[in-house]
Amino acid sequence: MAGAIDMTQKNTIMILQNHWDSLREGNLPPFRSEISPREMPDVLDTLFILEHLAEGDTRVRIAGLQICEMMGMEVRGRAAEGFFRDTDSAEFRELLNAVMQGPDIAHLELEGRDTTGKAALLEMVLLPLRSDFGEVNRIIGCLSAPDTGFAAPLEFAILTAELTPVGRNRRRAPGFAGKGFAPFTPTLRSIDGDAGKGGALPEGMRKTAKLKVVV
Repeated sequence: MAGAIDMTQKNTIMILQNHWDSLREGNLPPFRSEISPREMPDVLDTLFILEHLAEGDTRVRIAGLQICEMMGMEVRGRAAEGFFRDTDSAEFRELLNAVMQGPDIAHLELEGRDTTGKAALLEMVLLPLRSDFGEVNRIIGCLSAPDTGFAAPLEFAILTAELTPVGRNRRRAPGFAGKGFAPFTPTLRSIDGDAGKGGALPEGMRKTAKLKVVV
């Protein structure tokens, strides 16, 4: 099926969420210090940890190799919404706030486009974490990677999002109910030797509908 998310990438997200879920206490997220990389070696290349520093300022603390390759640069210390195109960055910040304030679990389906305009469906999970002082101010996540080459950096658009209160059943966020995927060509090609230098994205890079996160 065109645009389907690769099952291997779905499995890495399930591995991370299962490890996270095994550590939480009822409706409380795990502590950051409880996360064990040894329990999920297959996830590390696509794993990231975000930290909330101030109002509207959530930064990447840790990012796996595949994430840095997708962005064409080292992303540690960068604003979390830097993954996303300008029209989606504010929505992603709101989603991060919902994950930490709920606390909630967020599952996102994304469209990732490279600098040539080629695109693929990707999946992201966002899971809240507590600091050593018990404050929910961190997020651990996993971003599936394209299964073919690409011209970095990729830029992401939010297609769907689901928010789930910690300890409850997964549900679709109302603002995304019934929304489908924008049509695109899902195959990405060879890596550009100038990856990381950025560059303007093609005019054709548009979603078919404006989507909003509703908590």
